[in-house]
Amino acid sequence: MHRRITIQGDGAAVSTLADALAPLAGVIGLTHQRGASITPPGDVLEVAVLNSCADEVLRRAGPAQRDADHPLVISIAECKAIIDRRHQSAIDHDADEALWEEMESDLRNHGRLSANYLVLMALGGVIAASGLMFGPVPQAIAFVGAAIIAPGFEPVAKLTQGLVLGAPRLCLRAVISMLVGYAVLFGAAALLMVALGLVHPGHPRQVIMAQPSLTAFTHYDPASLATSAAAAIAGIMMVVSLRDLYVVGPLMVLVAVSGVALAGAAVTIGQPALALRALGRVGVDLLLIVVLGGGVFYWKQRLFHRRKPLA
Repeated sequence: MHRRITIQGDGAAVSTLADALAPLAGVIGLTHQRGASITPPGDVLEVAVLNSCADEVLRRAGPAQRDADHPLVISIAECKAIIDRRHQSAIDHDADEALWEEMESDLRNHGRLSANYLVLMALGGVIAASGLMFGPVPQAIAFVGAAIIAPGFEPVAKLTQGLVLGAPRLCLRAVISMLVGYAVLFGAAALLMVALGLVHPGHPRQVIMAQPSLTAFTHYDPASLATSAAAAIAGIMMVVSLRDLYVVGPLMVLVAVSGVALAGAAVTIGQPALALRALGRVGVDLLLIVVLGGGVFYWKQRLFHRRKPLA
């Protein structure tokens, strides 16, 4: 996808910016509407730009956007297609990169501490914990479904991005979302096991302790760690390359959601050691996202973006 960037505000600042952007080869279309902006009052500048040049547009807009005396509002939207025969070769070979502002906004939306986020984490915990009571096939379906439903990857990715960009507030919000979200998932799984234990005393413990899948959530063999490492890198690559819609794929491979659900269930059936082993395995997977995903963010910052977000 290409980008349509709209800049509105102080007329003098917008005019200066229009002159600065016009020579850029990646700017395919540029429209300057004088006096068209009502809030904030001033001009409107619309820029149809290739992904490969979008960072440069925002880099040049940065000083004006940070000027408190001449406020500008900048909005970024996807442009499905740009048709221009003169620039067709550049359009065909445009980069598939997300902007820092888009990544931060998307991760904030999916991982913010909201009622929707908490409900989805709780439902994911219930489904994953219920899977511990099933046979192999329905259990696999339950674990996959829980990973799709619970937005457990986004706050970890947000923390990783914040660490690489040196954004303490972003990191703090991400940590709070992670702790609260996974605590809710843990609690939902535990409550389900309490309810099942009241209906069939002793049955949940007997079924869970007989599950062969427990090994996958508590051990650290090289093959499982390599799989988790690949999933951690893939998840962040999807975020930075405009494929974040598919980030549930890596979360299905990582044990974060199902592992925390197992820990919640283990506590209620009197198996604290199992709960600690499961949480330890979850911690390894989350650390892999932060460390290896941080390497991806750092690589993109050094070789492609080379700037900090405007916000």
